[in-house]
Order: sequence, then C-alpha cells, then structure tokens
Amino acid sequence: MTDYLTTPEGRRIAYDRIDGTGPGVVFLHGLFGQGKNWTSIAKNLADRARVIMVDLPNHGRSGWTE
Repeated sequence: MTDYLTTPEGRRIAYDRIDGTGPGVVFLHGLFGQGKNWTSIAKNLADRARVIMVDLPNHGRSGWTE
C-alpha cells in the first residue's frame, strides 16, 4: 500500500508499508533505487516487524526537484 507524507518544504515522499507485529524497520534504497526494491525481504520480515520502504526525494514515486 503506497502512502505519502509531505515535508515542511512541501515535497511529497512516497512509502510502502507492510503492517506486522514487533519493532519497526525502515528500508532506504541506494543510488538509482526505490523503496519497492526491498519488497521480498520486507515480506519475509512482516511476521515479526512493521516494515516501511521509503522512496527518497527524486526517486520512485516521491516528488522530484527541478
């Protein structure tokens, strides 16, 4: 499920969330990546963690700057 948050500067940041139980785990992609690159690993953790996969600015479905 893709959700968005808005930074104080007005930029939209996209993230996918897999609701599980236990501690929260946040995945950040590398250069040229996007959050969904972590989906298979995140699904394996979902039975013991709440997982968030973030699209950093200028990547994936997050806002782009000029």
